[in-house]
Amino acid sequence: MLDAESLVGHKSQLQLLNRMIDSSTIPHALLFSGPEAIGKRLAAFSFSASLLAPKSDVQGAAVSRTAALSQVWSNTFPDFHVLAREHDARDISVENVRSLCDELMLKPYYGGRRAAIINDAHRMSLAAANALLKTLEEPPPSTHIILITHAPHRLPPTVVSRCQQVHFAPLPAAEISAVLQRLLAACGLSGSTAKELSSLCDGTLSALQLDPYLDPATSQPNDIAALTEHFEELSTKVKALRKQCRALAAERPTVSNVTRVCQSLFGTKEQLPLARTIARQEVRRRLLEGPSESRANALIRFLEAERLIDSRSAQAELQLSAAMIQAYCR
Repeated sequence: MLDAESLVGHKSQLQLLNRMIDSSTIPHALLFSGPEAIGKRLAAFSFSASLLAPKSDVQGAAVSRTAALSQVWSNTFPDFHVLAREHDARDISVENVRSLCDELMLKPYYGGRRAAIINDAHRMSLAAANALLKTLEEPPPSTHIILITHAPHRLPPTVVSRCQQVHFAPLPAAEISAVLQRLLAACGLSGSTAKELSSLCDGTLSALQLDPYLDPATSQPNDIAALTEHFEELSTKVKALRKQCRALAAERPTVSNVTRVCQSLFGTKEQLPLARTIARQEVRRRLLEGPSESRANALIRFLEAERLIDSRSAQAELQLSAAMIQAYCR
């Protein structure tokens, strides 16, 4: 049974994973796909913990279930490995993937299963993906690899075809709100801050840029003070950006005025997830009032911007700006 107190939603996916464990029909490779910041990584940790922990604390077990679960959540279990892109690196390197594959070829420390998670698997370089492919084609016994990605189309088809996919959908508004309210309550925040931040959540928490402030295994805050400061700064920034957008709507927008607002929205790459959310909401709101031709052109621009953001293209900001101009300057 999966153990994840912090995991919200995804009932059908968790039921599927539990059936795999209960029936001992666990694929050697799984691909967890779906939008960013909806709980895929937390589900992967929970699934790995259930794979590696004994079914009960039976006498004579190499490690008790309680100890195994604790070690997996803290990433100290010897038969559990997590691979992610190194800080400031563009890709997951082929050297790191080869090192992981070498580890997986060794005999399990406790004599049971091994599990590995590759987070943001779409960030593997082509050489890294090819290095992983051999292990996926000829997996060591009792070894299970979980790839996590929000962009499965960026993985080589040969890798995808060797994994059983489990797709995680965006979370309903009520479930997103429950997660956010829990985090805000831990920081002692409510009222206008909660309202501003909730407005950014569209089935995912990705626009809130919480990764640096949450434990990757449990999604619990690492540092309450730092998270509180982040929430407050984010709320202030959102209010300012929305104020500029409302000011545009109150006048007859010009290309130069919209461009000025876009420069504030898309000023830095770090702000791009936030800007994308605000731009999406503003374009959607404006297009509901606009003629069909203008609506279609702006939507085409926006979809192209989404594609470019996903591929980390420097042209993404230009396409977002073009979508905003199309929506406002009709």
